[in-house]
This record gives sequence, structure tokens and C-alpha cells, in this order.
Amino acid sequence: MGRSIASGRLMRLNGCQADPEPTTTTTTTYSSSIASLLFSSQSISAAVQIHGHLSKTGALVAVHTLRHHLIALYSFCRSPASASKLFDEIPQPGVVSWSFLISAYTRNGQWRESLLSFSLMRASSVSCNEFTLPSVLKACSALSDFIASNQIHAVSIVTGFESNPFVANTLITLYADFGNLSSCQKLFDAISISNMVSWNALFIAYVKNDRCERAVGFSARWW
Repeated sequence: MGRSIASGRLMRLNGCQADPEPTTTTTTTYSSSIASLLFSSQSISAAVQIHGHLSKTGALVAVHTLRHHLIALYSFCRSPASASKLFDEIPQPGVVSWSFLISAYTRNGQWRESLLSFSLMRASSVSCNEFTLPSVLKACSALSDFIASNQIHAVSIVTGFESNPFVANTLITLYADFGNLSSCQKLFDAISISNMVSWNALFIAYVKNDRCERAVGFSARWW
């Protein structure tokens, strides 16, 4: 979205600014309007302009979820530094805030920052969720860090997310990169509700490790 288009939409939103004593309805309406604007923005200049508007109107304080949308926007605009700065303004970040930050680092190839953020989140006694784990596991894979991978896999077991499809699919891809097909198969078998992504992840795992015959036999079970 161009800067001028973003400006026009922000002008219309000025008549719908965050209420200092918002009701659930007004907060939801305002948040939805801003979220729609954020998701349609495609440039860092538009992101900065929207950020400035939200800060000026007090919306970032009144509607805390807007910070998450902005972090995601900065991530999409390849500005993880801006995402990190915004995250630092959150008084007591919870798992959703940490997940957005970790995702921002992973999306932009800042693998070590992603792992560090995950460690800081755990040190802050904030539990992870099914969205945090895939992002940090992708960072482990990119770094070929087998030790960190095992540690985070252990966290997924302790927190009960190992069988979650999102987490398990990422773990299958991760272990395939390390050539550990037995773990890939065990993870697939333990998935609570397997889907096409799960089947495809295991199929690729076998192909990637030159087990094409096993992959063909496995794919026959799809039909």
C-alpha cells in the first residue's frame, strides 16, 4: 500500500479513535479497523506512519493487541529491529507477545536472536504455546543446532505440545534435516490429528534421506 492510501485511511479512522473508556464493542470495532489497515499495508513507510498514528491517539495503550499486529507488520516489512523496539515497550509481555517477536526474528533470518528470545521468555517464567515452538525450531534447523533442537523438543514434551500438528510437523522437518528418520516416524504416529501437511512432511523426510522406496510405500497409504 502506498503512503498516500495509508494516509487516507488513517484520516477516516480519526473519527473512530480509541475510547479512553472503551466498551468491548468499541474496542473490537476499532481494533478490527486498525488490523485491517495493518494487514493491507506493504511498506515500511506505511508501517511507521500507522505506528505514529496509534501512538499519538493512545491506541497502543488502550488496545494492547495492536502492538502484536504492528510487530507482525514490521516483521513482514523486514524490519525486525523495529519489531524488537516495539516489543520492549510492552510492560509485561506474555506468550503471545513473545511468539510474535520470535516469529519476527525467524522470518527475517535472525536465528540466534530467535533462540535468545526463547531463552529469555523461559527465564521470565512465560510458558510457550503451539505457535512459539515452530518458530524457534525453524531457527534451530537453520543453525543446524542439534543440541538446542533436542532441548526445545524436550520442552514441547513437557508442555504437552509434541503431538500438536503444528509442532509435530516442524519437528518432523527438523529431524529429517538431521537424518533421524526414526524420530520422524514416531512423531508422525503420535500426532493427535494428522493432516495433509503431516503426511507431506514425513514423505519429504524419507525422500530427502534417499529412502524413496519407503516414501512411495508410505504415500500409497494416502489413497
